[in-house]
Amino acid sequence: MLHALRTLRHSSVSLLILFVLVFVMIRILPGDPARLMAGATASEDQIAEIREQMGLDLPVWGQLVVYAGRLLQGDLGISTVNSRPVHAQIIDGLGYSVPLLICAMALAVLLGVPAGTVGAVRRNRPSDVIITSLAVAATSIPAFWLGLVLIDWLAVRWRLLPTSGAGTWQHMVMPAVVLACTQVGLIARLTRGSVIEVLQADYIRTARSKGVGFAGLLFWHVARNAAVPTVTVIGLQTGMLLGGAVVTESVFNWPGVGRLLIQAVLYRDYPMIQGLILLFGITFVLINLTVDLVNMMIDPRLRT
Repeated sequence: MLHALRTLRHSSVSLLILFVLVFVMIRILPGDPARLMAGATASEDQIAEIREQMGLDLPVWGQLVVYAGRLLQGDLGISTVNSRPVHAQIIDGLGYSVPLLICAMALAVLLGVPAGTVGAVRRNRPSDVIITSLAVAATSIPAFWLGLVLIDWLAVRWRLLPTSGAGTWQHMVMPAVVLACTQVGLIARLTRGSVIEVLQADYIRTARSKGVGFAGLLFWHVARNAAVPTVTVIGLQTGMLLGGAVVTESVFNWPGVGRLLIQAVLYRDYPMIQGLILLFGITFVLINLTVDLVNMMIDPRLRT
């Protein structure tokens, strides 16, 4: 528990530093959101009035203080693009991103963990070479290219699935497969390495000498001791996918938080960018904490 609290404290400090840096950096980038809102035909006086309404006439530190005060009241601000509350749009986006994320990671784990285990058990044999090669290929394939190929074959040529959008489970199949392919290779390779390391341990040799069957050896001794690195990378990749599915969501026009971030950056929607960065940071903190607790349950040695 002390380790979990220490992790939470360190992660909170990192989250604060990240948020301040992002807050400052997005205001240094070229582009004026007030000018974008006003339009090309607006006068300088109109632009100045909009800047004052948005609080952009204040220095950066003043804007940070004002935003922090609103944040403490649970107010993430109003989007400068469509004048809707930021928190409402983020909730809507999460309603699409979270199910997609769960399906993609579940598919990646169901394929990656068994594949990595088989590759470790049959090390340096043809099946291991095939699994390792496929894992490297899956990790190397660009997500946008794979997405376009799936659209071309499954949607355009064979008409099995819709090309883009959301609403039914058919819409989720292709983006989930693309996201799973970006993770399954990493999970398989890490699982393979962890299982190989455990299989070479002294206590595994002792268990074999006592007559423990291979299935029992693999389930009771190898799986549990090799699970910690795999659980860690699954947790970290889950957090990365929440904010890193930008390309996939854009290719399939999936209305999640990744696509929301792209639109916010294009239109210099400061409140939306800040709200999403805060969401991604908090998600990483909670996932790291959850991974630590799960690993301590798997391996009691980590509790000390």
